[in-house]
Amino acid sequence: VFYQACENILTSAERSVIFQNLDELLLRAGLLLSDLKCRQAQEKGIVSSVSDLYLAHLKDFSCFRKYCMGHEEASKMLRQKLDSNSRFSKLVRILHFTDRTQSDHQVTLEAVQASEAFLQDVNESVRLHQSQARLGSLQSQILVQLDGDVSFVFLIPNDFDRTTLDLN
Repeated sequence: VFYQACENILTSAERSVIFQNLDELLLRAGLLLSDLKCRQAQEKGIVSSVSDLYLAHLKDFSCFRKYCMGHEEASKMLRQKLDSNSRFSKLVRILHFTDRTQSDHQVTLEAVQASEAFLQDVNESVRLHQSQARLGSLQSQILVQLDGDVSFVFLIPNDFDRTTLDLN
């Protein structure tokens, strides 16, 4: 549903970045869900374990890794689109000028709130990913040398050849 609604707003290239492997994600999630529902039916509604099902499907979940790896680029593209697309700001203006007694006021309010929540979630996800990437970069530059009871911490530039490092 969302994909079809975006056809008017996004180019084909933008849709391929944002929905990069959507079909495979839906297939894999659907297969797992189907097995979970079968298990629930077999056990008459009270499922005692799903670990075996999860393990059986885990080997096919590399598509989620691909999705997560492209998430930052897709989020950035969505934010740029939302910033440049006046539809969201128009929705906010419509809400502002819609009388609270009109029948569509509540639905418009919910649409604005859902859009804001979505944008906050995207921003938080991007912030977290960037923080983790920065932490990983810093961790790769830190060298700790233990000498008796004293620890020395060295910050090594990225272009430094660690193989020639001799602290003794």
